[in-house]
Amino acid sequence: MAENQLIKQGKSDKTKRLASEGKKMLIGYAFIGSVVLGLLIFNVYPILESFRLSFYKTYNGIGKPEGFGIFNYMKMFNPSLDDTFYKSLGITFLYAIITVPLSMVLSFALAVLLNSQVKGIGIFRVCCYLPVIIPASVMGILWRDLFDPRFWLAPRSQFFEAASSSLPTLIFTTLWGLGGGMILWLASLKNVSNEMKEAARIDGANSVVIMFRITIPMCTPIIFYNLILNIIGALQTFANVMTLVGGTGGVDQSLYFYAIKIYQTAFAGGSYEMGYACGLLCKLAGREVPQWETPVELKDRVAELLTGYEPAKEREKNVIHMLHYYHPDETADEQVKELIGWGYDEQRLWQMQRKQ
Repeated sequence: MAENQLIKQGKSDKTKRLASEGKKMLIGYAFIGSVVLGLLIFNVYPILESFRLSFYKTYNGIGKPEGFGIFNYMKMFNPSLDDTFYKSLGITFLYAIITVPLSMVLSFALAVLLNSQVKGIGIFRVCCYLPVIIPASVMGILWRDLFDPRFWLAPRSQFFEAASSSLPTLIFTTLWGLGGGMILWLASLKNVSNEMKEAARIDGANSVVIMFRITIPMCTPIIFYNLILNIIGALQTFANVMTLVGGTGGVDQSLYFYAIKIYQTAFAGGSYEMGYACGLLCKLAGREVPQWETPVELKDRVAELLTGYEPAKEREKNVIHMLHYYHPDETADEQVKELIGWGYDEQRLWQMQRKQ
């Protein structure tokens, strides 16, 4: 009798334990499932949908895509059809080749300096890390104003006003965010064994030997992690360039990164935004919108109207400069005409002056 009760009690405990474990597994699967669902919806699906749409010639984001084929890929890899693809890749990779090792070395040096045990070192660490929390777009606006030739900091300099100095100036502005890599290096340096350093000093090793034989090898995991983060950040450069020089890529497209090209192709290269820009530019120039049959013809005729006019401010110059990089199609619909009217009726106009 007692034996049967023990058996039943054991089965009951096992059932409760299995039920508890099953409940924990369901909670775990719920958490994992939400993450997987988010990845599928916000990462996998957009990638697959973008790949599908890449085979269509035109798509305005609202209606059905048209012109199925491989024209876009032919245009991308054929310099005679699109000479900006390889140029944007070259600028992006050149920027990454320079900034990635430079950022890693300087952030490591900064971390070594801030790893010392002196009074008030925490304040310096906070000050070095604070710029990281500032959004790239805000930093771009700050640097744009600081490098404006009209301001006291750069009264006679060119910086972003010349193609030869644009990329070096941009690289200099990226050093503002060294605090992100610095904090990773600093965390890794804290895990380096002080006993090993003391043993090396007893054996006669100097600071340089300790750095290259002990400290850096023990930071190897962070080196790889920091390298990946820096490469990804360099290849995704967009917000700061967009706010610094606009969506045209700067003077002579000296800052025409691949992300800028994607933006222009997706949002600034079609007929719709060009229609608004043409209407705005015609109003700025004090001219009526010329007669046109296709968006391509509209672009050419508006460009002719702007001959002899010079913008009074940098932002008007960017609008005119962008007109040359629009890639409209041959399709003229009511939406293009409506956007032309919106641009022409724009009230917040900038004053333009005729060249003498």
